[in-house]
Amino acid sequence: MLSHLLASPKLSTGDLLALQGARLAEAVSHARAHSPLFAELYRDLPDTVTDPAMLPITHKPALMADFDRWVTDRGITHEQVEAFLARPEMVGTPFLGKYLLTTTSGTTGRRGVFVISTDELRPVSGPAYRPSTAGVLLSPLRTARLLAKGLRAATIMPATGHYAMVSLWTQAHGEGNKRHQRFSSLQPLPQLVAQLNAFDPAVLTGASSIVELLAGEKAAGRLRISPAIVMVSGETLSDEARASVTKHLGASVIDLYAANEALRLSKSCAQGWHHVFTDWVVFEPVEADYSPTPAGTLSHSVLISVLYRRTQPVLRYELGDAVLQRPDPCPCGSPYPAFKVQGRKADVLRNDDGQPTVVAQHLLIALQKRVAGIRQFQVIQEDESTLRLRMLPADGTDLDEAWPRVHHALATLLAEHGLARFTITRSGEPPQLSAGGKMRHFIPLDA
Repeated sequence: MLSHLLASPKLSTGDLLALQGARLAEAVSHARAHSPLFAELYRDLPDTVTDPAMLPITHKPALMADFDRWVTDRGITHEQVEAFLARPEMVGTPFLGKYLLTTTSGTTGRRGVFVISTDELRPVSGPAYRPSTAGVLLSPLRTARLLAKGLRAATIMPATGHYAMVSLWTQAHGEGNKRHQRFSSLQPLPQLVAQLNAFDPAVLTGASSIVELLAGEKAAGRLRISPAIVMVSGETLSDEARASVTKHLGASVIDLYAANEALRLSKSCAQGWHHVFTDWVVFEPVEADYSPTPAGTLSHSVLISVLYRRTQPVLRYELGDAVLQRPDPCPCGSPYPAFKVQGRKADVLRNDDGQPTVVAQHLLIALQKRVAGIRQFQVIQEDESTLRLRMLPADGTDLDEAWPRVHHALATLLAEHGLARFTITRSGEPPQLSAGGKMRHFIPLDA
C-alpha cells in the first residue's frame, strides 16, 4: 500500500522536489523488494536513492520481454494478461478482481501492456490532478451552455479495445447513459458529425487530431454543436490547432497529456503550456546520449519515473517524446515545470550528417500554412530517401490540381532544412488513424 494516498497540497518548487525525492526512494525500494527484474537492475545501488540519475534507464521492449519478472504481484503472468486482453467484452472490468489493464496500439513498435490497481491511481485522482473547470464556470455564457445541455458529455474514442481511454471510460460509465456517451473515432467523419449534432454535448473529449477535424467541420457549417468545454486527451494540441478549436468551437480548451505508463501526467494552463505533476512523476528531458537537455532546448527524448506505480514499476523509463521545457517560470503561477510536447523522438528528421533538423509535425504545420485547401497531412517514410504524402482536402479542393503546389512547397521546405535528398510521392489514401484512434502525422521507418 502506498504511504502517500492523498493529492499533495499546493507546494513551492523546492517543496515539490523534496517530496519527489522521498517518493522516488520509496518507489525504488518497493521495486527492488518485489520485482525480480528490478532487484537485478538495482542490486548495486545504495539502500536509499533520491537522485533519478543513479538509476539505469529502462525501455518498453526489454521490460515487456521480461514481463513476468517485471510485475511485483507474483500472481500475475503475461499468459493470463494476454488471455484477458483477447476478450473484448472484458474492457474496463477488473483483472484478478482489482487491476485495470490497458494497452498501447503498438504504432511505435512492440505493443505495451500495463497493469495498475485502483489504489495506485488514488494519489492522482484528487482535485489537483483533474481537469480544472473553475475558470469555465465563472463564464456566464459557458455556464449557460453547460446547464442548458444538461451537462451532456461526449467522448470520442476507438469503438473497442483495451486502450487507456476506452478502459477508463468503460470502468466509469459502462455502456454509457443519457448524460455520458461515447462515439467511435474510427467511423467516417460525416457519420460522427451527424451523431454529435444529434447529441449536442456540453463537454467534448477526444484526441487532438479528431478535435481539430471537428473544428474544421464547425467552420464549414456541418457540425452545429457549441460545447462549453473541449478536453483533449492523450495527444497534445499544437498552438495553431488550439487557436482553431477555441475560435470555431467557442469552448474553453483543457489539454491533457497522458500515456499508458502515466495516466495522470500533466494538464495545460491558460498560457498554453503543460505542467507535469512532479510530485508524482519525475520528468527528465534528455539528449540522445541521455544527458540532461537544458531548459529552452528541444530534447531528443524524455525519461519518466511514475512514483505511484507499484504493480508494474515505471522508473527512468524512456517515453520517447521530444519536449521543450520552458526556461523561466510560467506566467500562470504554477510551481510545476512548464513544457510543450513537440513530437516523438522518431519524428525528428535528420540531415545527411545525421544531425536533427526539424520535427516532422512542425514541417507539416508549415506546409499547411503555405498551401491552401488541405485540411490534414500525413507523411510516411518509405525508406532513407522517400516520403509518401497522404492528404485530406478542404471543401472544393481538387487534389489533382493541388498536388503540384503541395509537392513544390514540401520540396522547398525540405531543402530549407537540409533534407533535399528526399523524393516525395503521393498516396491515394487519406490520412489514417492508428488502431488506438490517434493520428500520427509522421510515420517513420521503424513504426
